[in-house]
Amino acid sequence: MASILLAIVIGLLGIGLALVGLGLRGRKLNDHPHCRACRFDLIGHPSSTLPCPECGRSLASPRAIRMGIRTRRVGPLVSGVALALPALVAVITVGFAALRGVNLNHYKPLAMLRYELHNGTPQASDAAAAEFALRIDDGKLALPAIAPLIDFALARQADSDAPWIAGLGDLIDAAYGAGALTNEAYRHYLEHSVVIECLTRPVIGQGDPIPIAVRPAEGRAGPLVSDRVQFLFSQAEIAGVALLPEPRPTATLESNPGIGQRYGRYAPRDVESVHYEARTLCFVAETPLPLGDSVLRVRVLARVWNPAAPIPETPGDGTVLEFTLPVKIVPIEARAIHAVPVTDELREGLAALLRPSIEFRGGLCEVLLHRARLPAGLSHSIRLRHGSTQLPAGSVEALPGRDPPGAIGIDIGIPDLGWPDADIILHPNPDAALRTVDVLEYLDGDVVIRAVPITRP
Repeated sequence: MASILLAIVIGLLGIGLALVGLGLRGRKLNDHPHCRACRFDLIGHPSSTLPCPECGRSLASPRAIRMGIRTRRVGPLVSGVALALPALVAVITVGFAALRGVNLNHYKPLAMLRYELHNGTPQASDAAAAEFALRIDDGKLALPAIAPLIDFALARQADSDAPWIAGLGDLIDAAYGAGALTNEAYRHYLEHSVVIECLTRPVIGQGDPIPIAVRPAEGRAGPLVSDRVQFLFSQAEIAGVALLPEPRPTATLESNPGIGQRYGRYAPRDVESVHYEARTLCFVAETPLPLGDSVLRVRVLARVWNPAAPIPETPGDGTVLEFTLPVKIVPIEARAIHAVPVTDELREGLAALLRPSIEFRGGLCEVLLHRARLPAGLSHSIRLRHGSTQLPAGSVEALPGRDPPGAIGIDIGIPDLGWPDADIILHPNPDAALRTVDVLEYLDGDVVIRAVPITRP
């Protein structure tokens, strides 16, 4: 709506200026010669060499006489001023506010904000929702005015085809804090604040662990939603065979609030309001799984909390999500992972591809590897070696060239022995890859990267 109003104001300003110009130019009364200085009608004047009989100015100059006389048009002039002056004031005010960083949403009427919330651009809708949240917090909106906003926000969250407006999360949080939202409605909002997807390996060896991952596909909440989203696997089965989790039936999605420019307490954001990372759990079958194509069925109980507005928990709280995933069960000796041999040529070039580094910082050792150009994934145990001493340094399982495109950081709890450098030894560990949902192939062969410098800040 702001763009429409801007177009209207500019249009009115243009029309007003045109009318002012038309009124000042005026209407031509005749085409008689007139003294340009005093506008005296010189019709019948005997000679241009004589001075003007009215003001005495010389008429000898070519520009001393003008043909015709005009009179200003009062109607267009007054109309033009009436149109142009308010529009000009509006343009100057908006420009000044923009230069001073004033948030004009604070001064918009409710009808304009509602229009922008429902029909504006994503940025305008987000800003309108943030302004509504601020007014609710400040007690400037009565409950009857808040109810339609809550209905719109909850309906927008439930409509997966509609893009989410991050400011609606602020609005819901503010409405709940103002007592305009029941515990049940707020819990429903929280439990649907993350749209998740469920993943597993497409091919699983009979007897191998069965990894199942929950990964958020989209966040549909505001920045005040808890930094912990919990999912409980209530049931999983393949071909009627129940799967048991190891070691616990809980996966947790960690989140970090997004960062954005704020006006007061709520503001439109230029980044996602919440970022989540996937978590994977492994399951085992109660009895051997039948070979061939099958279906994995998973039931997940989603529970979400908001520390800013905690809701008392009761047993069974949450929303049940159901997923159906195609899988293929193969004999365990077939190995449900593809091994890519490490040739001598590849082994020689891996140091340049991985670009390893070792750093001791604050008593913690970090090994950093890169994977952007690797021909296959990594599924390896890591050891550090200096002279005849070797220390275990954990393991790494990762896809090649995945976002973000540089870094795999492995934190290692080993003491700083003062080594100037160390060899990094990578030993294949396909069993670790089988516990992931996405590492489907790995580099099969020992890799030794020699004399990697160790840095210390």
